[in-house]
Amino acid sequence: MAAALLFFVLPAWGKGVQAPQVVGALSPHHGVAGALIDHLYARIQAIFPHPRRVIVIGPDHFRRAKRNIVTGASDWGTRKVLVGDAEGAKLSHLFRQDEVARRDHCVTEHIPRIGRFFPEASVLSIIIRPAATDLQILRACQALEALLRDGETLVILSMDLSHYKPREQSNAEDARSLEIIRSFRLRELRDADIDCPRGARLFLMLMKRLGLTQTTLLERSNSADFLKGSSDSTTGHATMLFTCQEDRDNG
Repeated sequence: MAAALLFFVLPAWGKGVQAPQVVGALSPHHGVAGALIDHLYARIQAIFPHPRRVIVIGPDHFRRAKRNIVTGASDWGTRKVLVGDAEGAKLSHLFRQDEVARRDHCVTEHIPRIGRFFPEASVLSIIIRPAATDLQILRACQALEALLRDGETLVILSMDLSHYKPREQSNAEDARSLEIIRSFRLRELRDADIDCPRGARLFLMLMKRLGLTQTTLLERSNSADFLKGSSDSTTGHATMLFTCQEDRDNG
């Protein structure tokens, strides 16, 4: 199973050129889903123990970004200093605004886990506003794809699913959203009940360009699973891995 989740062939690299290892994952950032996030990181660590870089893509929850897409690459104080990926931020050619990531839980929910599971990795955050255009996302995708040429990278889409709906309705919406994501139906993301549709577009474009189109849904949950008496207004969560079809076929 582990071998099936490792990826070494990216079509864009050409003959005779070894592709870097890349792992993609969907993760919640809602605090009550902490157990799911921990399980995801443990699963990734088992198949990819030493990423050189972790990229976290998430939404601008509090509208602090000065541009539609901004990066963050400052150092983080975990049990040891978790180094910000200043080199990656520079090479991405995206506008850098460190304070956005430092004050948004779409990133901060992941920092302690990155520090625990991948303490040697550098961290690059990509924060995306809902107003980001398709052209801006395409350019960001091209920049990140080029960035992945220089080392082993874990790419996390930090995104919760449905919000503020009764549990039954939330579960139905989440099933629809996950099918859209697993099928790479980019045009339908804007109508999906997810809290980072533009980040999801960037992430899925990047996964498709890298050949990581085999999806594995690991876990699903709803905030009502953890919070008693709150089944009328809930949040949905899921964890998912993105792998290479060739590796799954050979595993």
